[in-house]
Amino acid sequence: MRDATLRVYSGRNRPDLTPIYRLFEGLTDVKVEVEMIYHLDVEKRLLDEREDPRADVVVTNSQVAVEAVRGTGIFDPYRAEVARGYDEWLRAPDYAWLSFTAWPRSAMINRRVLPDAGRWPKSIEDLASPRLRGKISIATTNEETTVSHWSAIRAARGDDF
Repeated sequence: MRDATLRVYSGRNRPDLTPIYRLFEGLTDVKVEVEMIYHLDVEKRLLDEREDPRADVVVTNSQVAVEAVRGTGIFDPYRAEVARGYDEWLRAPDYAWLSFTAWPRSAMINRRVLPDAGRWPKSIEDLASPRLRGKISIATTNEETTVSHWSAIRAARGDDF
């Protein structure tokens, strides 16, 4: 393997991207070094290293962290051919960051609480209905994806939604 090395900061713990890194090494003869960092620390780490970056690539679970630092000029926008077809919500407007996954939201129904399948919620509006007040819970708000999702809904629908 050549002396070339690609340094990656990764805030992703699942799925394991090691097979992708190994494939890249095999195709390019460039060694990949991965340093795991907690996804909530990405923003601070990038800002702290702005004058002397130590990573070539950042892979994180959150668009929030990379969007928060995009305006500082840390990232060089790159309009990759594959990204030109991306929906706008999967990339920064200037292509400074790109998403290659999207975290889905799913709902689970406790049949003891909602036994009638015909009345199960089918939309966010259903979840917000008065008949379900006190019967809904969400994932921890320590996860940026949860906070981002509900913040976006609040921004789009207003505080009374």
